[in-house]
Amino acid sequence: MAAEMVTGALVSTFLERTIDSLASRLFDIFRQRKHKKQLRNLKMKLLAIDVVTFDAEQKQFTDARVRDFQPLNHLLREVPESVRNLKHLRSLDLSYTDIEKLPDSICLLYKLQILKVNDCRRLEELPTYLHQLKNLCCLEFLNTRVKNVPPHLGKLKNLQVLMSSFCVKKSKELGIQQLGEPNLHGSLRIDELQNIENPCDALEADLKNKPHLAELELHWNIMVNSSIESTKAEDVIENLQPPKHLKKLSIRNYVGKQFPNWLLNNLLPNLVSLVVLGDCESCQRLPPLGLLQFLKRLEISRFNEIVSIDADFHGNNSSSFISLETLKFF
Repeated sequence: MAAEMVTGALVSTFLERTIDSLASRLFDIFRQRKHKKQLRNLKMKLLAIDVVTFDAEQKQFTDARVRDFQPLNHLLREVPESVRNLKHLRSLDLSYTDIEKLPDSICLLYKLQILKVNDCRRLEELPTYLHQLKNLCCLEFLNTRVKNVPPHLGKLKNLQVLMSSFCVKKSKELGIQQLGEPNLHGSLRIDELQNIENPCDALEADLKNKPHLAELELHWNIMVNSSIESTKAEDVIENLQPPKHLKKLSIRNYVGKQFPNWLLNNLLPNLVSLVVLGDCESCQRLPPLGLLQFLKRLEISRFNEIVSIDADFHGNNSSSFISLETLKFF
C-alpha cells in the first residue's frame, strides 16, 4: 500500500513533503546538539524511504494496480513534468482533483490507454499533442472548464471521447468543425451557436454520424439573439442533425421560424426520456412530435408565435404520444 501511495502521488510530491519535514528535524537536531541518537533515527528513516521508492519504481513495471494510477484526489493540485518517467502507465485517472492544466509530458506516456479528468473544476485546457498517444482508447473530461477539443484526435481510430460541453468560437481553429474528428460518446452541450458565421461549417461537426451520442443540447446565447438572422439560425440547426439513435434533445434560444427537417420529418425516432424545446420565441410551427412513439417527456416553453395546436402536432395519427408520461407547456 505504501508503494502505491508513493506512485499514486507521482512519487515526487511524497518525497518533497517528507524531505521538507526531515530537513526541519535535522535543523532542530543540530540546534539542540543531540547528534548521535537522532542521526541514527534519521538514517533509519532515510533507508526506509529508499526502500519504498525503489519498490514503487519496480511496481510501475509489474503491478497492474500501480500502472492504473489514481491519486489522492483532494491533495493533487499539480501534475509534475516528471510524470513522463512512468513509461508503463496505462490508465491515469485524475478526476475530482484541483489541477488547472496537464503537463505536455503526459503526451510521452506512449502506453497510456485511459485518461480521465472528470470533475476537475479548475482544468481549462488539455495538452495539444494527445493525438500522439497511439494507444489511447478512452478520453473523459466531463464537468471541467475545458470547452474545446485537442486537435487531430480523429487520427486515433479507437478513441472514445466523453465531454460535457463545447463552446463555439468564431475562429476556425476553435470553431464547430472541431467536433467532426472525435468519436463522441454520451452527452454533449454545444454553446454559443450564434458564433457560427457560415452554416456550412456546422456540417463539418458531422453529428449525425456519431452513433454513440445519446444526449444533445443546442444553445444560442440569449444576450445576442436579437442580432441573429432567423434564416441563418435555421440553416445552422439543419446542418447539426443528430444521430438517429439520440435519446435526449434540448434546443434553447433558437430564433428560427421553423424547426429543422430532421424534426419535422421524424428522423429522430428513438427520442425516449426527455425532449426540451425551450425559449424559441420565433417558431411558428411545431413538429409532429406525436409520431415519436418512445417519447416519455416533453416540455415546451415560450412559443409566443404559436396560437393553436392542431393535428400536425399529433402527427395525424390515432396512436399519437403512445409513451408520453409528462407534458408541459409554459
